[in-house]
Amino acid sequence: MTIWAAALLCGNLALICTGLISVQRKKTSGALYILALSIIIVCWSFPYLLSELKWIDVDSTTISEYLIFFWSIAASVLLIFSLVYTNRSRWLTRLTIILLMIQPICTIVFYWARPLCEVLFKDSYFWLHNTLPLPELWENITSIYIFNFEIASSLLLLDNFIRKPKRFISPSGILLTSSIIPLFVHLISMIWLNPDIHHYLNLIGYSILTFGLAQGLYSIRSVEATPVTREVVVEGMNDGWMVVDSKDKIIDLNPAIEKITKLSREQLYGKPISDILSEWSNLIGPSEGIREYEIRKSFRRNDNWSYLNIRISQLKDQNQLFIGYLIIWQDITNKKMSMLARQKAREEMFVLLNGISSAASNTVSLNDFLAESIRQIVFAFQCQAIGIFLSDQNNKKDEDRVQLIAHYGLSDHAAAKMRNLPKSLMFSWVSETKQPLIIDNMDNNPQLPEQMWGMDYSHLILLPLIIHTEPVSKILGYLTLAKNDHRNFTPDEIIRISIISEHIATLIESNQRRQSTIAFTERQRLFRDLHDSVSQKLYGLVTMTEAAQAAIEAGSKVSIQQVLVRMGDNARQAVKEMRLFLYEMQPVDLEEDGLVSVLHHRLAAVEGRADIKARLVADDDLSLPKEKEVALYFIAQEALNNILRHAHAKSVSIILKKKRKNFMLEILDDGIGFIPEQIAPGGMGLKNMKERVSLIDGKIKIVSNPGDGTKITVTVPRTQVFP
Repeated sequence: MTIWAAALLCGNLALICTGLISVQRKKTSGALYILALSIIIVCWSFPYLLSELKWIDVDSTTISEYLIFFWSIAASVLLIFSLVYTNRSRWLTRLTIILLMIQPICTIVFYWARPLCEVLFKDSYFWLHNTLPLPELWENITSIYIFNFEIASSLLLLDNFIRKPKRFISPSGILLTSSIIPLFVHLISMIWLNPDIHHYLNLIGYSILTFGLAQGLYSIRSVEATPVTREVVVEGMNDGWMVVDSKDKIIDLNPAIEKITKLSREQLYGKPISDILSEWSNLIGPSEGIREYEIRKSFRRNDNWSYLNIRISQLKDQNQLFIGYLIIWQDITNKKMSMLARQKAREEMFVLLNGISSAASNTVSLNDFLAESIRQIVFAFQCQAIGIFLSDQNNKKDEDRVQLIAHYGLSDHAAAKMRNLPKSLMFSWVSETKQPLIIDNMDNNPQLPEQMWGMDYSHLILLPLIIHTEPVSKILGYLTLAKNDHRNFTPDEIIRISIISEHIATLIESNQRRQSTIAFTERQRLFRDLHDSVSQKLYGLVTMTEAAQAAIEAGSKVSIQQVLVRMGDNARQAVKEMRLFLYEMQPVDLEEDGLVSVLHHRLAAVEGRADIKARLVADDDLSLPKEKEVALYFIAQEALNNILRHAHAKSVSIILKKKRKNFMLEILDDGIGFIPEQIAPGGMGLKNMKERVSLIDGKIKIVSNPGDGTKITVTVPRTQVFP
């Protein structure tokens, strides 16, 4: 083996190692081109290696053709690498690639067509070949072609080199030096006319080039994998970049401006900026203009709106003289639309939560509140079915079951099956994780209770109704929503539904606490009324009985008839109080029965059994709003209670009339009467009556004299005046 063969073999092994390293560093910009150079140079050196090893005897002309082809390919790859490394990839268009490939393709065509021409055009080709040596001519043309590529590559890397700060020059210096070596060797080979030495030198030059590029690109001292230039930043930025001269003419712009304005560079260049920004004359001051200004602008394109944030800054030269403006156009359409979508979602969420809260305030029963909440949820999330299941925390026997309290979209048969469900796997999982559960397949799904199998829904979500007011979170029940379309619940919908479920849970707990408070307050009131009325009367009977018995035993004269009369009065009053007490313990449904019917029942159940003549006179078609019916009922009840306890009346009348501008309620009795001015504020329930009258914008008038009974008149304005 000769020295040249050994050198070629070692060089090829080194190039193969360089190629393998490039494969590992393939994410580094330019690595693939170093790999390509390694492969090309190994192929380039192959004929030399075979010739030195004496394995084949190849014609020198054929070897020359082979070498020229790979030489031109290597020069093209070097130029492409230089463009990529200096961030000029935008120059590598389809047309550029075609132009780079023309010369290697022409080389193949020329050398392959030459033997055919010798056969077909023997005489003409013989004359042309002797007159003008074609192979030598084509080799010279190729040499000049490659020389231009090498110069262009060196100039590109030189431009990048001189832009670098001194402390970051080393990696770029290696790349620049490596790119100059093929150019330097090419010059020497052009002077050295020996063709064998000529090809050997170029092969060595490109081998050194490949090693140098790999060293410069993969060096750990390299500050950057790809240098960033001003052209790359400006041309590649997503924001529009525009320069306007002192005469307000557009003199430079980047591709992003064309994309934003939908106008080409040719259409914008040299045009007044006022053609694009109609506000320009108002933005620029009369003298020095603006220093920096930022505006928001919207454009309508077809049927869509685009939103821009435009920042304008002054440009000055080295002498601080004004030369124009720099305008940065930032497309904030996506940001704006996202903000509008979030704002709309917040508004919808606020309306929904407010509606649910209003339902909690305006409904009497928990079932009505949940039903109203479901009606609002179903339209907000476009669901086909909703159900609310509550756990019975007080019933230990049913602690492993849930009850369907309210639903929407379920048939009567399906609702009946799910009225009382065991806590299946899905309920248990949600209870343990306290997270929403989404189920996409409801056919015989083991997570679902059997009662839910076969339902025609494609997606179901189950959320816990959880409260966090206690030291340990407590689950009151579950909210489930179902869809029968192919669109699943989005993450945004899941978040919104979770917020609603917590809000509903809080309102359920508040309702339970309110009901407990009302029940406790009512028990206290009943206890107080029982103690102050019936108990006092019974205690008075016991006291009178014991006093009469003691007087008889002591031999005192006692009027038995008088004692019995007093005892009878107290007993009858105790019976009245007891009947009133029992009546107040019964539920009253004004919404179902109406004001007139409820007052009839009151007079019959209490006054009628207390030997008081009771009469109710009401006009037909008394259509009062519910809140006014409730207020008038409690006013009448307070007045009747006072009559029963204090007036000693024999008869009472209630009159309800509908007048042209108002409704009138009159309560009359023939009791002992009183002097209104001498009654302490709030005495005998008058304070409560006046407060209720004020709530419905009414007026109250009390007329009473001792021994003449009492007349209470309440007038309430009508919501609509009839002729």
